[in-house]
Amino acid sequence: MDTNFEKKNTVDEIMVDQEIQTKSIDLSSTRELIPDYADEFNPDGLFIALPEDKKNYRSVKGNIPFASFLILIVEFAERGSYYGVQGILTNFIMRPLPDGSSTGSTHTENTSAGALDQGLQIANAFVMLLQFLAYVTPLVGGWLADAKLGKFKAIMIGVWVGLISHILFVIAGLPPVLKHGKSALAPTVLGIISLAIGTGFIKPNLLPLLLDQYPYRANVLKKLPSGETVYVDRDASMENVTMIFYWAINIGAFMQLATSYAARNVGYWLAFLAPGLMYLMVCLVML
Repeated sequence: MDTNFEKKNTVDEIMVDQEIQTKSIDLSSTRELIPDYADEFNPDGLFIALPEDKKNYRSVKGNIPFASFLILIVEFAERGSYYGVQGILTNFIMRPLPDGSSTGSTHTENTSAGALDQGLQIANAFVMLLQFLAYVTPLVGGWLADAKLGKFKAIMIGVWVGLISHILFVIAGLPPVLKHGKSALAPTVLGIISLAIGTGFIKPNLLPLLLDQYPYRANVLKKLPSGETVYVDRDASMENVTMIFYWAINIGAFMQLATSYAARNVGYWLAFLAPGLMYLMVCLVML
């Protein structure tokens, strides 16, 4: 009984191997070969898959290139630094310095952190200005990238403008600047405008740059080290990368919790410095 069972398994394995080899042999007669996609197990390149191939071969997602992970780090750090600043701006502009504080921090339970004492109306105006510009400037940044600059150059412009904005916010949050009250308003306004401009160059171009890193321009048939030929689904691969991209945004948005606690317990110099240090990750990766 055991001998017959082993023989049956051996026959089944041989039939599977023959089926895989037959499919591989038949590919060249009907499909376009792309030599640029050659690798160790596909020395001649990869075949562009036909629609019916999805039913005949096991469907898999393509591997994420290393450059894509770096871009995901950039998105995480850029969004984290943006939301880290946005989350503390209202109180920073609206409320006065707490009694006995030179940094904006407070250690009493019923008092919120504050600094510029400009009131709710002006605070809302500046925060809404940041949000408005952050949605409008990407239209310009995306157009410039497509028509004039290219994605990478446009992103680099946004990176350096964004760095300037974080430096301005740190200056606005320094105790000697807060001590003079309204003198901190100028770097705050300049920081808001430059942060929105930096976002406008980065936000519309980073996801397209990420998707450009995917190595295959179409669905392909690829032989694995095991000898199996699989259907590499380009759309599923793109969806997978895009999902991770938006997860990076959502995780980065939690930075505003950290900056809120920093403003309340230590001061605005740290609350603005923390997103700035996080933003340095963007600069280092893009270099």
